[in-house]
Order: sequence, then structure tokens, then C-alpha cells
Amino acid sequence: MTKPKGLRGIETTATGYRAYVRVKGFPLKTKRFRHPVDVAEVRLWRETTRSKLIVRREEQIADAPTPETFRADVPRYLPAVKALPSYTERVRDISIWLPVFDTTPSLEIDALTIRTMRDQWLTVGPRWVQKKGGRVLVNKPLAAGTVNHRLRALSNFFTVLYPKHDNPVKDVEEADAGEPVPRSVSYVVIKAVLKAMTDQGRALKDQLREDFSAAKVRAHCLAWSGVTPTELERLQPADNRWRENLIIVGARRKGRGAPGRVVPLTKEGRAAFRELHRRALYGEFNVGVVNRALALACEAAQLPRITCYTFRHSYITGVVRATKNLKLGGMLAGHRDDRTTHRYRMAAELEVLQHGVGRFGKAVGGRKRRA
Repeated sequence: MTKPKGLRGIETTATGYRAYVRVKGFPLKTKRFRHPVDVAEVRLWRETTRSKLIVRREEQIADAPTPETFRADVPRYLPAVKALPSYTERVRDISIWLPVFDTTPSLEIDALTIRTMRDQWLTVGPRWVQKKGGRVLVNKPLAAGTVNHRLRALSNFFTVLYPKHDNPVKDVEEADAGEPVPRSVSYVVIKAVLKAMTDQGRALKDQLREDFSAAKVRAHCLAWSGVTPTELERLQPADNRWRENLIIVGARRKGRGAPGRVVPLTKEGRAAFRELHRRALYGEFNVGVVNRALALACEAAQLPRITCYTFRHSYITGVVRATKNLKLGGMLAGHRDDRTTHRYRMAAELEVLQHGVGRFGKAVGGRKRRA
């Protein structure tokens, strides 16, 4: 099965199309469409099904609320933040607090209860784990980042609905997530992986194999620009100015958002985006296909496994290491907050630290005497 260009959640089969919709909290919904069928009809089914599932989830959250309780306030809160880019995650995080407070009046929720739940999640969980037959709840601690997301969602709940009331979440410290280190690798490794990727496309039933690999073209673009897969999907032909050794990246809404930016290209980046333009590989693509192609290349070259996001971390880390300028790396990455870029400092300085520790080891170890 293959995915039609520019369409997400739709795969081509021997008899037509297979469409699928995944909404957290519900089983995967799939439907097959046999030829002859218009792709617009398949897309309409996906959009309608997704909307119904989201409405059902919101209805479950709002089921039988008692006035002036947390359960009654949640349906008032969610519509007020529907414009959030991470609205789906916000619905999930707020839903997790429902069984904790339920019919408790929102203004009676205290910091002690919130702190107790925070510590429970950090020590015993529970959390969802994927096993044979589906996902199951197990008593395992949650990651600090996951717990902090839940705390921030609850904090925003009070900020939006009760701005003049003391926010109890502010009296609860976030979990210590430690120093975040980006998953960067050496460009010696990246070049070897890119070289190991196949130069031919995927074989379709009753069709000749394409003479180029779209996954490899996109992998080169990601490796030599530091853009995210989503930013590459949104790139338009007018933004791909490879002749001028640059590309224009649009504004990003995720998190705190980021303005549009100009990304200069190296010689390798110019070649990568020239090939992207020549092959007209604009629009949405399946990131999983690219990651699978990278996994096969890593296995063939006997190298550590990398993903599309490894390219971004490695590229920005390399720029920070070469320029010794953290702010420049943040500008290149499109970070609005300098604290986001700070994680690249440790990775950029790791090589220097290793060299220093090596010299220290030689100094305290001394030279071996000849027998």
C-alpha cells in the first residue's frame, strides 16, 4: 500500500483506498473504499469521522456535571482555548484531572491535592503501555515532562476561568526534568546513513519501481537545513530559493509559536533543495516512511538508529559548536525562547568536555615506566 501524494491518513490499495482516523481515547477507525471512488469522498469521511470522535470525547468530559464543580467548569473552559495549536493535548490533560476533582467546587481545589497527584504520578503512575493486544494501564512512574504538561494545563484552567482567584497550581513546583540534551549525532554518521539509503523509490503493484527515492530527497533536505518535517511539508516553490542559497520558513504556531525566518543553505543544502524542486516533492508526506527508510539504512551501515528529528538536533548543535554562538543557533532553529536553545549548549560543548577529561586522565594517570 502507498500513500497518495499530499494526502494524510489515506493509503492506496489494490482495489481502491484505505482511510484511517486516530483520535486519542478511541480505537483506530478505518474504512475501505473500492474503485471507482473520488478521493474527495474519502477525505470527507476522514474529516467527518474525526469531528464526531472529538465531539464524543468532549461530551464524555461534560457528562452529567453538577453546577459550580470542576466537572461543570471543564465544558466552559475547553471552548475558550479551542484556538490552541495543542488543543487535542489540552483536552487529554484536562480529562486526566476529572476523576481527581470531579464534583469538587473549582474554587475549593487546593495545592495539597495537586501536589499529592503530582508525586503519585512521579512515583507509581499509572501510565499507558503498549502491549500485545492493545494499550494497558500499568503502575509505572510517568516522565517529568508528562506530569508538567498536566500541571500547566490545570494552571491555565484557573487562569482562564478564575483570573482574580489565587491559582493553587502556582504553589506546586514542577517536576525536575533534568538538563535536556538534544539527540544529536556526528555528521560523519549522518553522511554515512544518507549514503546507505537506497536511491530507488518504493515498488508499487504492477508498476515499475521509481528511479529515485522521495524519502532520501527529503532526508537530505532535513539533514542540511535543520527544519522540522512539518516546516518542510509547508514549504512552497516560491519559498525554495535554492538558487540564492536560502529557503523561507513560515511562521509556526506550536507551543509559544515562532515567526517566519530565513534559513541559509550550505552547498549540500543547496543541492538537496534543488533536487526537491526538480522532483516537485512539495506538500505533505509520511514522516514514518522516511523514518523507516532511515532505519533500514542504519541497519545496513551498522550505525546507531536515527530519525528525522535527529537531523534537526544535529544541525543546530553543529552550528552552535562551529560558531560558539547560542543565540545564532536559536535564530536558525526559530526558537522564541532562549531557554529552548539552551539545551544545545551541553551537546555543543560535549566534545570539549570529553577532550578536557581525557587530558585530565592522562595527567593523573602518569606515564608507564619501562620495565
